Amino acid sequence: MKGKRILAALIAAALTGGVTYAYVAPIRENNTVVRWQLQTSTTQTEEVNTEVGMIYGMNTQDKPVEIYTRMEVTGQSEDAQWAAEQMNTDWSRSNLNAYDRNGNRVEGWGFDGDGKAVLHLHERYDAHGNCVSQTGLSVGDTFTEYTYDEKGRITSMTQTTINAQTGDVEYQSTTTQTYTDRPDGSYTMQQSDGSILSEIIQEYDAAGNLTEQHVTWGEDGQTIETYYTYDDQNRATGQDRYINGQLEDRAVIEYDVDGLISRAITYDSTGAVIGTSESREVDGPQLGEDET
Repeated sequence: MKGKRILAALIAAALTGGVTYAYVAPIRENNTVVRWQLQTSTTQTEEVNTEVGMIYGMNTQDKPVEIYTRMEVTGQSEDAQWAAEQMNTDWSRSNLNAYDRNGNRVEGWGFDGDGKAVLHLHERYDAHGNCVSQTGLSVGDTFTEYTYDEKGRITSMTQTTINAQTGDVEYQSTTTQTYTDRPDGSYTMQQSDGSILSEIIQEYDAAGNLTEQHVTWGEDGQTIETYYTYDDQNRATGQDRYINGQLEDRAVIEYDVDGLISRAITYDSTGAVIGTSESREVDGPQLGEDET
């Protein structure tokens, strides 16, 4: 299960990284920082769309450097010209994440392409490894708290936004969901009013790793099938995701000699790379050390 959480986080490339240390004392031993990891990610886009009239070119660092704009010439629309516009946009971003001894991310900072911090997160976990609270420090303070059932499934999520200047609560919302289990291991997820959100079927291997998940959404009937792979050490190595029977994307995870995730690559349905995420160990506060 931990491997699946790590894989999902890498594929999503959640923006969490570092600029200043504002370490918060852990509330449990399993929330204590034991290692720090610097992660950089790049989303690659290469598109030719004659209707929209744009071509995005990539350089060897997989950064967009040129945009070609279709220029319609009066009376010569079939022989439209292309004009190049130089671009210096850098889609890469860097993240500094702190992990506890169970591999859960407990704190992180995110930078945009210019090195500006855009997000600061604190995350706390219960004894089962479930994230029970997440605090995002960006525009104001946003607190998200979760509750779970005995199977580790989210039953409620409460989001609260605090005005950073006045300390007043600007927004608060709670959503709840319940589950109906069946003998075959499948289950239904319902909203608080009883309406069906989705039907979920999951399959596991002999080691208890989730290998397949089939989700059918109640509102529009969309199906999402996800298949997970693991190595002989039960570490997540890949994920294939299908939407309505068609391959949507595929992800592959690589590990370093110490067994830590070093890189994750995401491919689209044609096999083209659409995202990369690389990590390496960095120095950070030691156990029990607070920094500001």
